[in-house]
Amino acid sequence: MFSRVFFFLICLLIGCAAGATDSSLPMIDMRHTAWRASDGAPGRITSMAQTPDGWLWLATSRGLFRFDGVSFEKYQPRNQPLISSNVFAVGTLSSGTLWISYRLGGLSFLRNDTVVHYNEKNGLPISSLRNLVEDKDGGIWIGSPVGLYYRRPNETTWHLTKIDGLSEKVRVASIVVDDRGTLWVRTLEATVARVYGEKTFHRVADGGSFGQIVKAPDGSVWMCDLDKPGIQRLSEPLESSSIHFPDLPSSTHLIFDHDGNAWVAPTNEFGIMRVDRQEKVDQISKIDEPQGLTGTPNALLVDIEGNIWVGTGKGIDRFRRNRLTAIKTPDYLADANPIAAGPDGSLRIDRYILSHPGELDQRLDTVGPPQTAKNIVTNVYSDPDGSFWIGALDGLAHIVNGKRIDIVLPGTLKKGTISGMTKDKSGRLWVARGRTYRIENGEWIEAGGIPGLVGFNTNSLFCDSQGRIWFGAIGNQVAVLDGSQVKIFGEKDGLRLNSIKQIIEHAGEFWVGGEGGLAYFDGKRFSSIVGYGNEVFAGASGIVADAKGDLWINGLDGISNIKKDELLKAKGDSTYRVKFERYDFLDGLNGTPSQFPQTPSAVIGTDGRMWFSTSFGIYNLDPERIPRNSLPPTVIIRKLRSADTEFAQRPGLSLPAGTTSAQIDYTALSLTMPERMQFRYRLEGVDKNWQDVGTRRTAFYTNLPPGKYRFHVVASNNDGIWNKTGATLDFAVQPTFAQTFWFKVLCVVLVATALYLAYRWRLAYITKSVRERLQERLLERERIARTLHDTLLQGVQLLTMRFQFAVDRLPSDMPERKLMERALDVADQVVEEARGQVKNLRSNANMESELQKSLKEAANALGLQQNIEFEVRIAGEPRELQPLVTEEILGIAKEALMNALKHADATSISITLDYNTTCLILSVKDNGCGIDPAILDSGHRVDHWGIPGMQERAAELKTTLLIKSSLDAGTEILLSVPARLAYSAIPYEAPWDRLKLWAKALIVH
Repeated sequence: MFSRVFFFLICLLIGCAAGATDSSLPMIDMRHTAWRASDGAPGRITSMAQTPDGWLWLATSRGLFRFDGVSFEKYQPRNQPLISSNVFAVGTLSSGTLWISYRLGGLSFLRNDTVVHYNEKNGLPISSLRNLVEDKDGGIWIGSPVGLYYRRPNETTWHLTKIDGLSEKVRVASIVVDDRGTLWVRTLEATVARVYGEKTFHRVADGGSFGQIVKAPDGSVWMCDLDKPGIQRLSEPLESSSIHFPDLPSSTHLIFDHDGNAWVAPTNEFGIMRVDRQEKVDQISKIDEPQGLTGTPNALLVDIEGNIWVGTGKGIDRFRRNRLTAIKTPDYLADANPIAAGPDGSLRIDRYILSHPGELDQRLDTVGPPQTAKNIVTNVYSDPDGSFWIGALDGLAHIVNGKRIDIVLPGTLKKGTISGMTKDKSGRLWVARGRTYRIENGEWIEAGGIPGLVGFNTNSLFCDSQGRIWFGAIGNQVAVLDGSQVKIFGEKDGLRLNSIKQIIEHAGEFWVGGEGGLAYFDGKRFSSIVGYGNEVFAGASGIVADAKGDLWINGLDGISNIKKDELLKAKGDSTYRVKFERYDFLDGLNGTPSQFPQTPSAVIGTDGRMWFSTSFGIYNLDPERIPRNSLPPTVIIRKLRSADTEFAQRPGLSLPAGTTSAQIDYTALSLTMPERMQFRYRLEGVDKNWQDVGTRRTAFYTNLPPGKYRFHVVASNNDGIWNKTGATLDFAVQPTFAQTFWFKVLCVVLVATALYLAYRWRLAYITKSVRERLQERLLERERIARTLHDTLLQGVQLLTMRFQFAVDRLPSDMPERKLMERALDVADQVVEEARGQVKNLRSNANMESELQKSLKEAANALGLQQNIEFEVRIAGEPRELQPLVTEEILGIAKEALMNALKHADATSISITLDYNTTCLILSVKDNGCGIDPAILDSGHRVDHWGIPGMQERAAELKTTLLIKSSLDAGTEILLSVPARLAYSAIPYEAPWDRLKLWAKALIVH
């Protein structure tokens, strides 16, 4: 209990200690980002670790948190909760497992979202554990306030280890295993080491206060002390080195970054120091809470990308190398410093010469009077002869060998802003001062004496390799002076930049920057260069081309880099959108470049370094030394939500029935610059192509139908390095009953049933209508038969009887009597035939039984020869037919027989009558030569109407006549009359009978 109280008091003393801040130390020149409680950061971070997947883990009194560089997430394992929410320390093993210790004791190992707990049952002490390391054999060492504990590989129990010469339960402050496998242990009694392969420890240093033992990138081991100043090297580097560190204050925390620079948290100060490891000069820089640090450091960490993290009691801080380095220059009263390149990599800035800019031996020499509001320098021009010119509000000066020569201005030019200068091939100076002037023998000649330049308001000047002078102006105008000839280009020539800021030549090509962006001149016309996403590079007041031919543009949105191959594509296709890299405040660039008159705002030095001027200062960018992030980010899908429900990721994930929307949160683990990470995703089953969503980390989907889906997301880091494998999530959306296959089948069945019932109703209706029409026709026939019988037939009989009475009175030998008797015989024949017709008109109940006989008689009547096989077959039980049906069937059969006898040369003819419950089927089949396909296609033979007649009879029966015929294979004529129409008594028809009829019809077809 006493040890815990003592340790707490020591920590409290460290956290509350305050001392004087060394204000002479420069601020750490790195990109600093701070997250506080208002940004979601947890309070009091006591330890940090990074797992191989890229998550940054934070131990806090509020629990275990993880951070992806954008948002903080309180973490809970999937299988069981943590031992306590008061997490004390975290770290990683070689396997990537995260170990977690707690303020009041206990230890957990976390891997793949599964946690395993250890406590005193596993031999651990009941105390907070800050130090845990893994040796080369896989054994795990733990340093605690009550001794050093060790667990052998593949065991689950720790054992207290005795250190020779020290107390058994000595207080361990720090432990580390170096690259050689040596175990280093710092205690309050002494610092000891155990070489790999040995069994005993040897003393390295006497006891001290609390402090840390850490490894440097060169393999050396260092130690800091809470009470003793400086940092102490305990072992030599793997390779010889003469690097050393200056005297430093006592410190509580120590780490080394990837470049070997030391970061220390001074005991008596609130901030953090960075000590640069340089062979000649040691440079110390510092940042503390008044300068933006979130609080007193409690933990330091270097992540796998080289970023430095500081955990404090109030938040967390990140330090990242800037890609642009600012150099120190005197304050400038106007917008942004005018700059020009000098010899040996020097710069001409304002009224100064800056030698060795950005280096430790940087020197600034003044070549003019102190700056005032009346003599502000607006333009600097490096003369080809090595001298340079300074244009200011109060005049013009020429600097030769460091000496200033003031140029006397004519009385009419006392006021004005010089925005550009250049020399022509004759060595005469041209000056842009609202209008254009050429200085010759001390005389200022307006427009250079060129009539075509009179009234031309010049902003910028440039002399190309051919000696031509280019004049840039406002209003989309560029003038080119070639000898004494002037050609002016404008909007009609493709120039759409408004105010022209700079014109440069590189490898014989000309580029123009202006208020409206960047343009290329092909010798005849200007073409604007537009970037991806319709970026126009607005305010391009500085343009430089590096040795590779890449362009660098200093504009209002930052510094843009366009590669040479992209420029080639744009020159060949005016609609092409170039890809580019952007450097802005995230890279250490602050402010914006001047738009007038301090242009150009970008120059390339004689040593190849590029310099950019903004309202915040001058920045250096070496294209050959730009730090790049080569690590592709780990892509992780964090959660799947629908409405207010969150679903745990697991194999076979299924969303409940009725789900129509999904929200998928994902992230990528690259802590250097998460603001520039790019994402693409695709939901297989919905998206045909990848969706480019920029930096957005959530996917939204609505109106999702039931089915199986796979969500696939990929990401790139800040330098465009893609993790093309990405992460995937498989899930399914369950259908509601109305969306199931069986529901759809049921709907189909119901619709089919409804259609069938409608069909049956329609069929019954049509059948009823047809039967009524047949009945009407039958009644009409019977009426006609009665009329014939009662009028014509009886009248003729009465007439013949009277003639017979008259004939009987005539002498038998009279010739007239014989004639009249023959006439009476003919009249009897007419009466007999009329009786037959009346019989036919009347309903005959037995006619169906005589149908077979009638068909044979019809065949004989048509002249059926003896050498032709003829047969009439009956299938099923014969039924009473409707009279008109019988008549039409006989008509069709006779026509079919006639065709077979006259045209088919058949030797066999069969007629089949099939009486079944669904229909009456007539089949007339022969083995003749068949019907010509052309006749079947046209529907009849020329001047013959047999086939149309049969079809008309079939139409009268509301059915279809089928003719199957092929050459040399015979012909079959099929007629199917529904039972409801054919039979006098309608038979019972089972539902499947209709299906059998349809099937039979299909087979026939």
